[in-house]
Amino acid sequence: MSSGDDSTVDALDTAFSISHASTFQPQEEFPDILHGSEFLNEEIREPGKCLEPDCDGFCTASMDGEEIKINCLQSASHNTTVPIADYTRCRISFEAVLSYFAESLDMELIDYTEELPRYVESEASDGYRLCLIVSPGDYEDTVETICRTAIEDDRPTLLITPTQDTEIIHEIQSLFAAGHLVTATPIRMFAEPEIVQEAVGAMLSRSQFRRSAVSQQTDPDAHPVVDRLSSNPSYAIAELNQMRMLRASKQLPKGSGTRLEKVSEVAFAQLFATYPDAGGEDDSGSKLPDILFRIPAIPKANQHDEILGIADSKSGSEANFGSEKVDEKHPRYLQRARRDGPESDLHAHVFLVLGFDGHKELDFFDKMDPHYQDKEYMVIVTAEALATMLIARLTHPIENKFLLQKNDFRSVLYPLFHRDWFNKDEELAKMTREVGSNQNKYNREYNSRSDLIVLTREVVIRQLTRYLKKDGAIERELESYFEPMNYRPP
Repeated sequence: MSSGDDSTVDALDTAFSISHASTFQPQEEFPDILHGSEFLNEEIREPGKCLEPDCDGFCTASMDGEEIKINCLQSASHNTTVPIADYTRCRISFEAVLSYFAESLDMELIDYTEELPRYVESEASDGYRLCLIVSPGDYEDTVETICRTAIEDDRPTLLITPTQDTEIIHEIQSLFAAGHLVTATPIRMFAEPEIVQEAVGAMLSRSQFRRSAVSQQTDPDAHPVVDRLSSNPSYAIAELNQMRMLRASKQLPKGSGTRLEKVSEVAFAQLFATYPDAGGEDDSGSKLPDILFRIPAIPKANQHDEILGIADSKSGSEANFGSEKVDEKHPRYLQRARRDGPESDLHAHVFLVLGFDGHKELDFFDKMDPHYQDKEYMVIVTAEALATMLIARLTHPIENKFLLQKNDFRSVLYPLFHRDWFNKDEELAKMTREVGSNQNKYNREYNSRSDLIVLTREVVIRQLTRYLKKDGAIERELESYFEPMNYRPP
């Protein structure tokens, strides 16, 4: 590992603090140690007019050692000599600076591009990306651009900044969930490059592990959204929130149902155990559901039934249950689950929908009901409801509160997918979605169908809110550890 020279690093740090550092500046603006070095591109801008204050004549200029001879074309008495340094302008050689930093980290650069006046970047031979911010005047926008690119390209990035405080970078990273892909360091830290190298090595190792693991678990020909979801699991929430709007505004082409399949697969996988890259478009023509997920029994919560979820996603802005056929596809899903599915006590026939078309889900359920056996039932989950579950799962204070109560986040969601638990809960069972017209009729008909559960955002929020208000045994046990000890000496 090459150690950075403290005086050189300090000088570069000072150079980057100059206003408009991406442009040519007078030589005296830069520290003396950089004059004539590889880190500055120099140019001499000879005067074109006489230097006498009251003369407006032109002049010629010629180099003479460390001086410039000025010959006035209007009066020879105005001829003079001036130091070359007075007319030397300099600009930082950003490529040389990046090469210097890379060398101190034992990196080999293979590419260099400029996005001036904001930043420059290079790619290392191991796939790492180095970005050097040039113009702090556009600081936050520049950081946002670098973080966004890191996420979109899934590339580990070292962000080198001329500012001493990197806290604003960390705040911006949190907005993009880019903490695992972007490491920020002030220029002055290259005086101790081993610290920077350790951070870079750790991030690169984590990134390589994640990529390797993801590639082994996903289909290389999967929908492009899979890569984005893999690098940023929270992105599934954004997709679920926006999917209906994209569909309704015709921004998604017909036949783009695979996108919702993959998004919902990732969402369910963060809640329950799912089998990846199977069913739906992955097994087109095989008459398989989009997603198969399993909710285990949780004895500590007195939840003793294993639930197998057989899920199908409906990618239209409305579910179109009125035109959904029941005489072939869905009964086969159920038959196969009974015959070949994993051992389970209950089968939840799940539909993920972006919206509804009137009361048509009731009619569709009535058509499907004869195909259900005793331990089978229908659950309709809106994309908003699934996104709400995922928000709770990925929000640390909420998840931790549930873990303190139940020791398993899934136990909070379990009643939403268990027919008997749901129906016994009078508060949840009586909640119905808003249908716009004939609300009372819809409420009566929905409540009369005990094998149908409709999970809306409001139902999920009600369930989560109730549990957040509870105190759990685990929470009390941990709390007692921090209570003052009532020790009485003998």
